[in-house]
Parts: sequence; C-alpha cells; structure tokens
Amino acid sequence: MQFKNWSVSKKIWVLLFGVLALTLAAGFGMTTYIGRVEAQVRSEIQNYESRIRLAVQWRGVA
Repeated sequence: MQFKNWSVSKKIWVLLFGVLALTLAAGFGMTTYIGRVEAQVRSEIQNYESRIRLAVQWRGVA
C-alpha cells in the first residue's frame, strides 16, 4: 500500500505517533544528559570543597 493511498486520518495518526515517539526519545536523551552533567558538576564541587578545607587547614597550621 502506497503512502498517498492512505486516508487522511491514518496519515494524521502516523504523524501524531511519530511526533510522540520523537518527543519521548528527546526527553529520555535529555534526562540522560542532565544526569551526566549533574554527576560531573557534583564531582567538581566536591573537589573545590576539599581544596577549600585543605586551604583552611593549612591556614590554621601557619
């Protein structure tokens, strides 16, 4: 069956499901990306905090 022989309602439903699938895929991708960015930022913040604690500790020694 050719695409141009489909009824208009079928074409609209296919388009709707296609857009829905792309939206879900984009949402999943963004959730994964945000999770990775959050983990990286958390690691950097912990590194900064450990450096600050070390600086304060050395300041107290000197």
